[in-house]
Amino acid sequence: MEGFAPDFFAGRRFVVTGAASGIGLAIAQGMARYGAAVDMVDRDVERLHDVIGKIKSAGGAASPLPCDLGNFDDLARLTAHLQDCGPLDGLINNAGIFIRSDPSQPDTDAWRRTMAINLDAINTLSVACSKSMTRGGAIVNLTSTSALRASAGTSAYAASKAGVIGLTQALAVDLAPRGIRVNAVAPGEVATRMGTHSPEVLGALVQRIPLGRQAEPSEVASVVLFLASPLASYVTGATWLVDGGFRVG
Repeated sequence: MEGFAPDFFAGRRFVVTGAASGIGLAIAQGMARYGAAVDMVDRDVERLHDVIGKIKSAGGAASPLPCDLGNFDDLARLTAHLQDCGPLDGLINNAGIFIRSDPSQPDTDAWRRTMAINLDAINTLSVACSKSMTRGGAIVNLTSTSALRASAGTSAYAASKAGVIGLTQALAVDLAPRGIRVNAVAPGEVATRMGTHSPEVLGALVQRIPLGRQAEPSEVASVVLFLASPLASYVTGATWLVDGGFRVG
């Protein structure tokens, strides 16, 4: 991840969810690298403390906020903390889960947990953090190209991610008077645990991507950092596709 000055986010504080691995970790590392203080949210407590130790060893500032966003009590505690944690400059709603669905055997619990983490938590945290963005700020929500181009067995995931786009647009309107911008980033195929496929499936997918490969987490993170920064000061309510051209391939 290159192109930003070393002090680009100096004096700014961000909350990043799903921050212990994948895209969320790349975002947190990038923000810390360029001077931000990062509050990192994840349910994997051991891994969260491990990666924070590495960020601090590299000279960055990061702190842990352990939380299972699908657990009502956990989320309530986190929300209360964020409403009274001092000034924030931004929130990155990255956390998400994917549970493959079978329309012939509906799984109500899987549907509810998917919606709770992928959509409900975004709304809850956005409202809470916006109260601490007393000097304006930016919210970036991670959606997915599945919201626009679903495939078999993804009904809960695709519906939740489509909801993120609608919520992003609504929050952008509601929070604009307070100087808070809200945008979404829609990754396509990314080399993360969630994006793991068999060699056969991955090969077929890559053939449909004009750039001919999966994205690295840092490539998605770069777009998130831009949208969270003053460089995107007149961008709000938008969904940025980061899919290597898959939509046209």
